[in-house]
Amino acid sequence: MIIAFISALLLIGGAVFYAMHGSGAITNALEGGPRAVSVAVPPAMTSCISGDTCILVDKSCGLCCDNIAINGTYEKTFNLLFSQTCERFRGTMCRCAELAGVPACINSKCALVPLKRTK
Repeated sequence: MIIAFISALLLIGGAVFYAMHGSGAITNALEGGPRAVSVAVPPAMTSCISGDTCILVDKSCGLCCDNIAINGTYEKTFNLLFSQTCERFRGTMCRCAELAGVPACINSKCALVPLKRTK
């Protein structure tokens, strides 16, 4: 569980770096609000079986806590989709610090299990 969480943080950090710095060769820009462009995640990426590692990813190009849990085996595929979808995005970036939950495989689907809040 901790490895999945750390993997998700690394994935998000890489996405932030790419979104902020881009490839340097892009001249056209997509503009809009921070959630104007997001990755369309195919349902197969969220399917899982017992023992699979689910990871947390942010679908929005502006990295605005549009989090979803996907099967860890699709991490490279998601990164490619994110790069392709967000390659020309130059809209507003968010300062997302919200963690909606911990990714887990529940009923054959990766989902975010809400964090228990302590008082």
